[in-house]
Amino acid sequence: MWSALLTIAFLPLVHPCAPSTGGLSKTALLQFSLSPPPKYTYNDPPLFGQMITADAAEKNADRDLRSAIVSTLTENGIMENSVTLSYEFAAPKLDLAESDHCVEPNTYVVYQGAILYKCVASTLRAARRKARAAGDETTTDASTATEESTTSEPSTTVSADASTTSAVTDASTTSAVADASTTSAVADASTTSAPEATTTTETTTTSAAEASTTAEPAEATTAADSTTANSEPLTTDGPDPTAAPGGTVKTTEFHISGTVTVETAVPIFEDQWKSFAEKIQAKLEKQNVYFTEDVVVDLV
Repeated sequence: MWSALLTIAFLPLVHPCAPSTGGLSKTALLQFSLSPPPKYTYNDPPLFGQMITADAAEKNADRDLRSAIVSTLTENGIMENSVTLSYEFAAPKLDLAESDHCVEPNTYVVYQGAILYKCVASTLRAARRKARAAGDETTTDASTATEESTTSEPSTTVSADASTTSAVTDASTTSAVADASTTSAVADASTTSAPEATTTTETTTTSAAEASTTAEPAEATTAADSTTANSEPLTTDGPDPTAAPGGTVKTTEFHISGTVTVETAVPIFEDQWKSFAEKIQAKLEKQNVYFTEDVVVDLV
């Protein structure tokens, strides 16, 4: 009979008929991914509640974490002196932004009591400038090719004009020589005048064509540049509530990750560990700790 009573007395500790599921273990790993409050960091001078030394910041984190875990376990009948915690935390030194917008790179933004964002230089804007420069170079090459092609066209026309002029010159020269009745002079004049007229006309006309042709591509290039500038998007990084308008700095999520090993004197079911983790997370959130992911529980 005493054996039966003892069995009944110990049944609640083992929970054979309770809805608890999963494994049973005295040790659990609690994996955290969170954005810390300023009091878990340090800097000199400190801002928004930062500590001036790393040791002071680590003590703040240790006190809040230990209190959240131990109080949760004691509330569920597990004695504090039977709980062992193991973890490592090195307080980061952070330069906090003085406002809730990113202005300078390598600073951090405090939002709703937690350090949520890191400010970094926008690489997309630099890439856009590089792409635009490559486009301008292509436009310049196209303008040069157009100039060369256009310049070659007036040369043919000028040659025709020069031939006509030469023929007229020959005719006038022949007529003048006919009046003088000197056949040898006609031969000399026609032979000499034709090349000189052709050479002079080609040189003068070609220069004018080059001048007019060079001016036109310059206007086309200017128009192309204007179109490229107007079609540029005003922003490249998308809407960002913490980015300063018109700045070259963007924001990224900031968080720290770590694992806490919790050991108890009695075995605990996995779903109970998960329930404890939810309560621990809720208590830390009251200390302005922002969790980027829920606490993950792994049994050892």
